Amino acid sequence: MSNAILDEIISHSFKKAEYGKLLTCVSSLELDRLAVLQKVRRKELSLLALENGIIPLRYLKNVGTLGIEGQKSLLSSKAAIVGAGGLGSRVAEILARTGVGEITIADPDEYEESNLNRQAFSAEDNLGKPKLAVVKEELDRINKDVDVFTFESEADEKNLTEIIDGAKVVIDALDSIEDRLTLEEACRKALVPLIHAAIAGSYLQVTTIYPDDPGLRYIYQDKAERGKTHGIEEETGNPAVTPAIASAIQANEAVRILTGKEPLLRNKMLFVDLEEMVFEMIDFS
Repeated sequence: MSNAILDEIISHSFKKAEYGKLLTCVSSLELDRLAVLQKVRRKELSLLALENGIIPLRYLKNVGTLGIEGQKSLLSSKAAIVGAGGLGSRVAEILARTGVGEITIADPDEYEESNLNRQAFSAEDNLGKPKLAVVKEELDRINKDVDVFTFESEADEKNLTEIIDGAKVVIDALDSIEDRLTLEEACRKALVPLIHAAIAGSYLQVTTIYPDDPGLRYIYQDKAERGKTHGIEEETGNPAVTPAIASAIQANEAVRILTGKEPLLRNKMLFVDLEEMVFEMIDFS
């Protein structure tokens, strides 16, 4: 990209006091204007700014934790989310707001009324619409730096390779044990880490699985051959709070991986009982 474009970014940058020091920032609105003028994608301008120590203002509250290098890593990364329900929709929103540059989401379903209690982006006026059409539209509105790709078909052995291709991390937001095991196997073959979560009523569990880890067959070994077995959520239901917490933990693990940090839940499972407010870490070793 030309020096003239960088000069233009610099000329519209400004100093802002944050974290006890003066940081050089640029407005995302200014980057929008420049993107149209120069006929380039805004993500390219955001990356150019970060590479030169200039923080797009929308990421200012990130860099105190992630640093400029961490934000650059996120914008240059791809995450795949399989499932766009209570877990997947919220993970997608968090990753888009955080600035993960490419997000692929797979889900074949349309919104129905029972989704309204917990699924991000579901609303009474979009009932019957394909989830991914709505999710993509909303993510595009949230962050123009993020490229969102959708697969409006059921994830299976045939298309999972394409869905997770190029991803540096994959989110398990499914509700069937068989489908989770199929996804795990695809991630093993692609050599990509998988962040699993499951919810039921006031209970949730989250773990991060690398290709050479024991993984879901260790957790679900007594159910692995039972077909499309759903969990206890069929009896307990899924209130709004449980997937919100589980998805936030999944997103946190994803951000750690994408910024080069060790995940906190590898070979461990965080089990949470919100009924009794119990948080328990189970060490698989």
